[in-house]
Amino acid sequence: MKLSLFGLAVLLGVSVLWVMTGTQREKPLFGARGSAALAALEANAAARPDDPGPTLALAQAYLDARQPGLAVVLVQSASAAIRADLRVQHVGARAFLDEGQNDAALAAERSVLAGCTAAPPAGVRRCDDVLVASARRRVAILEQMVAFGVSDVQAQPEMSFVAYKSATRETRISLE
Repeated sequence: MKLSLFGLAVLLGVSVLWVMTGTQREKPLFGARGSAALAALEANAAARPDDPGPTLALAQAYLDARQPGLAVVLVQSASAAIRADLRVQHVGARAFLDEGQNDAALAAERSVLAGCTAAPPAGVRRCDDVLVASARRRVAILEQMVAFGVSDVQAQPEMSFVAYKSATRETRISLE
């Protein structure tokens, strides 16, 4: 009799725990609010595969949704003309950085800077100042991170902070 009461108590306890935790459901990749906007951006990028604008917007949306892997795949699987766009390369570098691939991010940012400093061919838009400044700053930070051996910002926050501070320190001289 005591054994059956003990078994019943254990069964009741397990049942209560199961009801409180619920059943395991597959969680959606994106929240319900962002999925409609992302679906529209994905459709726009698929409809205009030779235009860097939709690809750039979709990659940025993936980064905003904290899905840098999707942004990396999008940029790397784009056509050569899209990958040649310096703005797309710049967003791709951020995706590499967010994914923990600092060496690849540094190479991509250096490519952006080289493309921005080179004379543009006829009919091609020159880099805007914001893109150049952002790429220069990111190259300086990434160089320090690579020098300090930081492979992933999330995994090594202390060394990332030291590298960031080292890259962004400024010296001010006052002439009187």
